[in-house]
Amino acid sequence: MLAIILAFNTVIIFKIVCMKKVILSAFALIACASASYAQTAATAQPTAQVVATTASAQGSPTAAPEAQAEQKTKIEAAALPDAVKATLAGDEYKDWTVSTAWSVKAATEYYVVELKKADQTTTVKFDKDGKKIG
Repeated sequence: MLAIILAFNTVIIFKIVCMKKVILSAFALIACASASYAQTAATAQPTAQVVATTASAQGSPTAAPEAQAEQKTKIEAAALPDAVKATLAGDEYKDWTVSTAWSVKAATEYYVVELKKADQTTTVKFDKDGKKIG
């Protein structure tokens, strides 16, 4: 009879230890997920209007070192060159509205224009002469 009671107590103690491990593991998983989410939310909001990037940071190992630096500046649609405005007024883009425009100074200056039409959004790059690039 004593052997049965000891065996029963051993099973109960084993179950308690296993439940403690499961609860602690779940708590650790929740804590890691919360920390990861907080870190992502804190870095997701951009604050600068001028952004400097490099071709090596964008994964382009073939760019020359002196041509790697780019300076991207947010501009108003009215500040776009007349040639770019003329292209945007043409038949291809007549139904689209400029939502954001960027001037990018790299080896050659170009413009990145984000366009919207109803629920569609597209991004187009233009050179200073209003020709579509890339």
